[in-house]
Amino acid sequence: MITRKIEISTWDVPFAKIPSDIHDLLSEADILAYESGASYFKDAAKRTGEPALYDALNLLDDNHSMRVYLENKDNAPWLCWFGFTYVAERRHIRFRPSSNAILQESMPMRLRKVYENFGGINDDRSGDYGLVPPEMIVLASESGWHFIPDILDTACKCWLFYSFGNGDYIGWHEDGRCLMLNHEEECFDELDLDAFLDDYFRYDILALECPQNVS
Repeated sequence: MITRKIEISTWDVPFAKIPSDIHDLLSEADILAYESGASYFKDAAKRTGEPALYDALNLLDDNHSMRVYLENKDNAPWLCWFGFTYVAERRHIRFRPSSNAILQESMPMRLRKVYENFGGINDDRSGDYGLVPPEMIVLASESGWHFIPDILDTACKCWLFYSFGNGDYIGWHEDGRCLMLNHEEECFDELDLDAFLDDYFRYDILALECPQNVS
């Protein structure tokens, strides 16, 4: 695999100063996000109907410092991400504007609403985990794990949309179930999609501590 990366500090390079060759790599949504900054993603979060996601983004000032990341693998289309450092939480989160990628018909409605407004969310600058870009959502049967043929009936109908960065993924099954691909145990575990998304937006993005239930 050949990976190419471009990183821009927007406080040094406002939109009017970006080189023409980089400008040509940006979509209309990328350009609008570059010009608008954090406010673009705050508005997007409002449209998702996810209050916890908006709360996380609303911690950012509209003029919060921002980095732009352009990434390309094996001559696939370039993906553009916008990164914000949350100083108090010691986190660097990358958000991607919505894309023109076609969403799978079986995608659950709540998740679809998120992907209609965000082209992915990275939990940190590594890009290894979080909500993967819609262009990279694949069937579990296409993920390359050696044990997949043993559970092909499930794998060929399970779309992977969240990466833990360690080889584990979360996906939705076309029958409506939410499944976790556990590569160490070589199995699929059933999860509650709403509960996962609730915790992800409220706690996981900023690595906040989830309060324990007290009886």
